[in-house]
Amino acid sequence: MTRRALCAIVCAVVVASLPAAAQEVRGRALAPGTAAPVAGVIVMLADTGGFVVDRTLTSSAGTFRLRASRPDVYRIRAIRVGFRPSLSPPFTLATGQVVERSIELTERPVTLAAMLVSAERKCDVRPDSSSSAFEAWEEARKALDAARLTRDRRYTMEMVRFERRTKARTGALLAESEVDARGQVSRPFISVPLAELDKAGYVHQDAMGLTFRAPDEDVLLSEQFASTHCLRLAKPAADDEVSLEFEPVGDRTVADIRGTLALDRATGALRRLDFTFVNIARDIQREGAGGRVNFRPLPSGGWIVDRWALRFPMLERVFTQQPERGHDIRFGNRGQESKYELYAMQEAGAEVTEVSLGDTLVWQLERPQLTGIVRDARGAPIAGATVAIPTLGRRAVTDGSGRFAMRAVRRGRRTITVTAPLLDSLGIAPISREADTRETNDVALAIPVRDSLLGQACDMPAEETRTVGFVRGITRGPRGERIGGVRIVSSWFQGTGAVLDTRDPGVMITRETVSSAIGDYSLCDVRVDQLITVHMWMSGKPAGTATMRVPADARIVLIDLPVRPVEPSP
Repeated sequence: MTRRALCAIVCAVVVASLPAAAQEVRGRALAPGTAAPVAGVIVMLADTGGFVVDRTLTSSAGTFRLRASRPDVYRIRAIRVGFRPSLSPPFTLATGQVVERSIELTERPVTLAAMLVSAERKCDVRPDSSSSAFEAWEEARKALDAARLTRDRRYTMEMVRFERRTKARTGALLAESEVDARGQVSRPFISVPLAELDKAGYVHQDAMGLTFRAPDEDVLLSEQFASTHCLRLAKPAADDEVSLEFEPVGDRTVADIRGTLALDRATGALRRLDFTFVNIARDIQREGAGGRVNFRPLPSGGWIVDRWALRFPMLERVFTQQPERGHDIRFGNRGQESKYELYAMQEAGAEVTEVSLGDTLVWQLERPQLTGIVRDARGAPIAGATVAIPTLGRRAVTDGSGRFAMRAVRRGRRTITVTAPLLDSLGIAPISREADTRETNDVALAIPVRDSLLGQACDMPAEETRTVGFVRGITRGPRGERIGGVRIVSSWFQGTGAVLDTRDPGVMITRETVSSAIGDYSLCDVRVDQLITVHMWMSGKPAGTATMRVPADARIVLIDLPVRPVEPSP
């Protein structure tokens, strides 16, 4: 059986270069009325025909530099998220000239707050400029364009890359991993050429399987995307958002994407892109193959993708037995036919935790520690318990008040395990609990009380464990080595108390078990405060004798038993 991950994700450093030119415009983007510099403004140099010859993003000091390949009459156009565009008066740029031209930004805001979803919800290709969908799309385009221009800044990013695999149809967790990474990564993934997307769609099939293609800023801003997708306002996920929905036009049948762009209702800032693949196999579409891309404006004026995740299918090759037939290239071994079936869904992505430019820290994610408390079922804190996220290799130990603190983890659903000295003593596996760290970073975990744990270990009602003892240990040889397969018979006289009456010793009670292959053993339902005799046997022959006593106030003891190995018969 062969399993293949069916997604190609390419992360790369992209360095864009401006064309060499002799004409240059330098300046600053200034806030209206105050002349304060504004960072993160998209500034464009356009000729008299409106053709944009150069564009850039203002620096943290509000400065910009634009170049032209030929002398002409130009204007500067400035756009920023949440505001109407600003346009300078025309000016002449002569051959080889370098001019200083700053631009004062307009204070007229773009109003998204009043946008409502109409009952008709018509989906338009290139919506009319007077429509609400057009206004929302223009604001989204600003952030996408700024993110594209930010690639030139060579930010260094620290991030947590993650992968998570779940069983198809049930959602059961199969595997999970996280790894810290650092580098000059300008964007999380790079899409394929637009012409190929237009012709073949967002899912490519070849002899190696399927490749799912995610859209980057270049795709979303392209003429090809605008002409093949319609836009309309949709019901937002939160009251403080405006949601712009897109989907492929009706006559498009190749694999495509459908999704939403979520914008901040007050500021117009693009928050995220959610998309799913359509026109694909139904079982894969039902599992939610798609992705999410979160956008963040930086204090220095740039825009980055600060969190992204792609969800794609994994298939397994299944062979089915067929009647014998002649040679057929569709078949491997004679009489066997194969097909691919959906096995699991793989999620891969990253979350940026720190952004720097050179030695300057630009932005840092606040990631509080995962904290919590471990109590028993009666509410008493448990000290010395080990709390862990096994899939990530994270662990912490509770203090005297039952509290723990663990290094920050990525937001999401987590399987947390808890083990305590009592659980170890009883040989009970760690207790698993599901926690959602998207909702809180402080979790409360509980383990059963002693009686319940004894009942679980001994397969008996909890109330019957309150007056009996439990013994656990290892059967060891003369050098302390573990010896398995030892028959252990414990016995005591019942009804006589701690001091035996030799004239009437009472009824002899026995409990029997066999140590595991690695020498572990346990004895349940043992009389407390009573002298207990233990006989050990191997291969039907005596292998040692020992005595033990289980104190009533403890009820659980750990005792290793010395075994005298039986010599094999000649």
